[in-house]
Amino acid sequence: MARTHRKMKGEVTYSWAREEETNILIALEYHPKPVKLFAHLRQNIPFIQQASAHHLGLHAHLCQVGDMKTWRPGSFNVCVPIVVGKCQSKRMLMRFPLLHRVGESFLHLSTSQQPQPHHSHCSTMDHPQPTALFSLPNELLDHILSFLSPNTSPSRHNLREIPDHNISASPTSDLKAVARTASRLRALSRPFLFAYSRYELRDQDRFLLFLQRYSLSHHVRSLVISVRSIFPGSEKAFWWRQLLEQVDPETITLIAPPFFLADIAQVSLEGTHAWAFDVPLQILHFRQPRRKRIPRMGSPAQPPTPPENPMSESFFTVRAWTEILFNEGSSLKAYRNYEYYLLRLPSLMDHWGSVDPLQNATLPYPVSVISRLTSFQYTSIFPFYNHTNLVLKVIRNMTNLRYLSFQLAPSLQNLRRVFSEEQEFGSLDPNDPWMELDTGYSLISHSVRYLGVQGKLERFRTWDFELEALKDGIVAKMNGRLRGRWRHDGTGLWVKDLSFQAAAADAESD
Repeated sequence: MARTHRKMKGEVTYSWAREEETNILIALEYHPKPVKLFAHLRQNIPFIQQASAHHLGLHAHLCQVGDMKTWRPGSFNVCVPIVVGKCQSKRMLMRFPLLHRVGESFLHLSTSQQPQPHHSHCSTMDHPQPTALFSLPNELLDHILSFLSPNTSPSRHNLREIPDHNISASPTSDLKAVARTASRLRALSRPFLFAYSRYELRDQDRFLLFLQRYSLSHHVRSLVISVRSIFPGSEKAFWWRQLLEQVDPETITLIAPPFFLADIAQVSLEGTHAWAFDVPLQILHFRQPRRKRIPRMGSPAQPPTPPENPMSESFFTVRAWTEILFNEGSSLKAYRNYEYYLLRLPSLMDHWGSVDPLQNATLPYPVSVISRLTSFQYTSIFPFYNHTNLVLKVIRNMTNLRYLSFQLAPSLQNLRRVFSEEQEFGSLDPNDPWMELDTGYSLISHSVRYLGVQGKLERFRTWDFELEALKDGIVAKMNGRLRGRWRHDGTGLWVKDLSFQAAAADAESD
C-alpha cells in the first residue's frame, strides 16, 4: 500500500508527486503551519480583543472574538470575526496573513519588498522567534504607532506664554522619523501626525486639499492657525466656514494680531491705542465638548447641521464652544508713557467690557456664547487695573462658569527677560506694573466671590502663584474676600466648599 502524505488540500502519494512539475516538498510543509498559527491566535485572543477595541475606539469587553469554527481561512490570510457591541449585532473581520504563503519561510524579501526574517513569529509555540515589523498586519502596526503619538496638542502648555507663532512646535519628532522610513508606515502615521495640526491661514486651501486627498479630515482633533496679516481685511472673509465644513476639531487655537481677533468677534478696536502697547499677537483658544470618535479607518464624520441663518453667525457661534482661553500679550511697553493708565489696550475685551449690561439692552458680545462657557482662562501680562475691571465685567455674565483662571505676570522663566528688554529701550518705573497687578487681584477676589454666590463657579486658579513674591499678597486678598467659603490647596487653586453651601441651604429651608 502506497504511503500517503498530508498537504493543504487532500493527501498525496510519491507516485503522484513524481509526475508533478511543482515543488511538492514545499506544499507538504504548508499543512502544519496554519495549525500552529491558529493555535497561536487562539492563545492570544485577549490581545486580539484589545487591538480591535483600540481600533474601534471602544472598551475591550465590547469586542468578542468569534468561535474558531467561524474563522475564515484563505490562501494567503485568515480572517477572524469580531463581534462588536453589547447586542452583538455588528461584526468585523481582522485579517492575519499566512506568513508561509507570502514568502517568509524561504525568501529574503516578501511581496512588499521589505527585509524579513527567515522564520515566522509562530514557527514555535514554546520558543517564539522575533517578528519582523512589516510582517504584521496594519491593525497591529496602527496600535504600535499609537504609542508614539502625543495624547495632547504640543501647544497646550505654551498657551499662557507671550504669544508667538512657534508655540505649537513639538519637542519630540519620533513619529515623524518613523514616517520617513517606509511608505507603508507613512500612510499609517498620517492620521496620528495630523491629529494635532498647524497651518498658516494663507495656506488654508492647500491644507484642506491635503486632508481631503488622504482622507484625514475626520482624524483632526486640534488645530493651531497662525495669522500673519499686517493690516485688516487682508484675509478672506468667513474663512472659518470653509474650514469647519471639512473638519470638526475639538480645539482651535488662533495666533493672530489683535485686529484679526476683533474681526472674528465682530467688534471694533476704534479708540484703542495700538501704538502704545505694540502687541503684535494674541491667542484665542476654543474648545467644544468632545465628540465620539469614529473608527480610524472608517468613513468621515458628518459635519454638524448648519444654522438656519448663516449670515448672522460668527466664529464664536458656529460651534458650541464651552471653554475659551484668551491671551492678550504684554502691556508692559505702554508703561513708558505719561499717564499710561488713560491708554486702552487693543483687545476685543476692551469693547466687550465697555458696555454695562445693567444699562444697555443690546450687548456687544453673543450672550448665548458667554452664558454657555464652563471654563474661561485669561492671561495678560501686567494689564492696567481698569482694563482688568472691563474683563471682569464680561466674566460676571458667564453664568454657567465652573472654572476660572488668571495670569497677570510673566512666567518665572520669562520674568527677568521681559523687564530687562523694556528697561533697556525706555523709561519704565518697575513699581507701576506690580501696583496695577496688586489692584487687579483685589478686583478679581470680588468677582470670584460674586460668581460663587450668584453663579456656578467652583474652582479658581491663579498661575501667578509660582512667583514667590506674590504668594502672600494673593492669598491675603483671596481669603479675605472669600471668608472661608473656599478652600485653598496651597498651589494657587481655590475650590468652593460645597458642604458650606449645602449647610447654608439647609438653614434657609429650616
